[in-house]
Amino acid sequence: MFEVQEFINRSEEYSKNHVPPPIFPDVLADSERIRTIIYVIVFRNAGCGLPRLIPDFLIVDDVYKFKEVLIISHTDCGVTYVDDNNLRSNLKKANPGHDEIIDSLHIGGFKNNFDRVKEDVEYFRSHPLVRKELVEHTFGVVCDIFSGKITQVDIPWCTKEKVPEPRYNSSRSVL
Repeated sequence: MFEVQEFINRSEEYSKNHVPPPIFPDVLADSERIRTIIYVIVFRNAGCGLPRLIPDFLIVDDVYKFKEVLIISHTDCGVTYVDDNNLRSNLKKANPGHDEIIDSLHIGGFKNNFDRVKEDVEYFRSHPLVRKELVEHTFGVVCDIFSGKITQVDIPWCTKEKVPEPRYNSSRSVL
């Protein structure tokens, strides 16, 4: 079992040779460094639940101005084994009196990776705060963890002016 005190003690040894990364204001002052330091930024969460990531994405995009977005899901994702209703029921039993909070959570269990990626791409493209340039450069893929093969998800084109109805209502997201 991992112990916090052991972690803290190890940091004493590590800190003797630690070289701090460039601090944010210094990086911002040199826009060329931003391009060379940041090539890809990865946002991860359980089950590719995009609505939960939008606030984090918007913060980082405001600084780095992404050129493309790639939404990735992988086969045998643990969330494919999660049943939203069972999880909500278990949370309500463990946390009586908090049903409203639990019901507002976007848990996002799913069974089909391709459908999930398609829904998340459509949600992202239709989000009112996502820059138009990114709407046109957002794609989705599924990674087969057994073969290593990446398959692009076929997603009908959509723009902010004409988008499919997203599966997730943004009011369900806990921001």
